[in-house]
Amino acid sequence: MEFISCSRELLEWTVRRLLAARANVQLLEGHQVTGVVTSADRRRVTGVGLCAHRPADGEAEAVEELAGGLVVDASGRHSKVPEWLAALGYEPPVEERVSAFLGYASRDYAIPGSFRGDWRAIMLQAKPPKTAHTGYLF
Repeated sequence: MEFISCSRELLEWTVRRLLAARANVQLLEGHQVTGVVTSADRRRVTGVGLCAHRPADGEAEAVEELAGGLVVDASGRHSKVPEWLAALGYEPPVEERVSAFLGYASRDYAIPGSFRGDWRAIMLQAKPPKTAHTGYLF
């Protein structure tokens, strides 16, 4: 079995770097989305409202609009889109939560000088319902 593994930080950095290299992608740092912008009839999302992060004195920066042909909310479980849609008069989407009962932990260990293994990784596969844990050693 072959697989590739990396830290979440490395994955996010790599995706960000690849996106930043695309001619049709612009990264806008130091801003936060304040809401969605819609067409006059409020039937189509046409962009987002943005403001610069608030300065140290607490005053809000002016809100500007950023138009987009496709608007994707990738903010995860803390998304404000349901609130923004409700403010526009839409029913918030029905929320469904599914627990995958997933958790993980990681730790670095030093390889003992006496170690003479000819392997690079070990995978301990779960066998539900008897065994619920899986482990990897790289």
